[in-house]
Amino acid sequence: MSFFPTTQYPTHLVECNAGKCIRENNTIKPDLRKGVIYMDQSDDQLMHFYWKERKSAEPEEDLIIFPDEAEMIRVKECTTGRVYLLKFKSSDQKLFFWMQNKDDEKDEECITKINRLINDPQGAIDEGRSSSRMDLSNDSQDLMQILGESGQDIGMSQENLMQFLQAAGGFGGNSAPTASTRAGGDDTIENSMDVDENDEPREQKRLSGTQVDSLKEILANTTVAEDTTATKVVTLSDDVASVDALNALLQNDALRQALFPNVPNVESTARHSHDEVSHLIQSEHFQLSLKKIDKALEDGSLDSILSSLGLDASADINIFLKAIEEQAKSGQQQAQSTHEESMEH
Repeated sequence: MSFFPTTQYPTHLVECNAGKCIRENNTIKPDLRKGVIYMDQSDDQLMHFYWKERKSAEPEEDLIIFPDEAEMIRVKECTTGRVYLLKFKSSDQKLFFWMQNKDDEKDEECITKINRLINDPQGAIDEGRSSSRMDLSNDSQDLMQILGESGQDIGMSQENLMQFLQAAGGFGGNSAPTASTRAGGDDTIENSMDVDENDEPREQKRLSGTQVDSLKEILANTTVAEDTTATKVVTLSDDVASVDALNALLQNDALRQALFPNVPNVESTARHSHDEVSHLIQSEHFQLSLKKIDKALEDGSLDSILSSLGLDASADINIFLKAIEEQAKSGQQQAQSTHEESMEH
């Protein structure tokens, strides 16, 4: 069990994975790009409906919707996919979207929220805020019970605990610092920092052991369609498929077992050559692992993992593996430093 709550709070009023549909005469065809539809209220209190590619920072569609001006309904005539129509009452404008999550269990919940935000925006917003406060209160009470009834066992009030959790990113804070205990016995919170090319400090977020175990379980339970397994080839970018990057990942046992369970163990002193890395990436078992990662990213199964790494839910497989590689290399550097210090003593 993870010590800290893993509840993920939304960044938008409503958000769900969906692609656009292309209208060609009387035919509707899917735009195959991975997308997301979401709604937010601007500073001028106008409600906006957005669609964007998940890997894009900017929306491709930005529509202002006034109260009771539109509605989103299921297109029951479409039997080959879950297609929804955003239909405007004040014009002939019609936009079609197809749901991209692997199952439909959250489709109706998302559409209900969208229609509520259109018809009664302020009521829906107030309701969402109330729900968030309730969830936050329940989570804090659960953790307080774990730590000690009313916090007395650890000398921490509920207010102190909430400040601590918010600083630690457990309830929507800006960062997720690493908790560490020093020799003096004082519990401290410190950020793991790195420096980018412009010598500007940036936060380097890491997965805990529990989160790596969760990543392993998610990918183990991810299935890839047989036709996809046979035909699709996942291509990695040059920086992710480099000798240094792959060796760093494969030399970290925990990360290797989570991401590429069928790849043999690699000694910390051993390195794959360039030809060996190229052959490995094209191998059937390695490609299957890549397809599982790609599928889990697409259906949102890894959203909590992406959040822990400081990545947006639109991150693709290359961005995700690059972040994991950075964690593996950081672990190598720490292990090397510890080894050198022990040799000095």
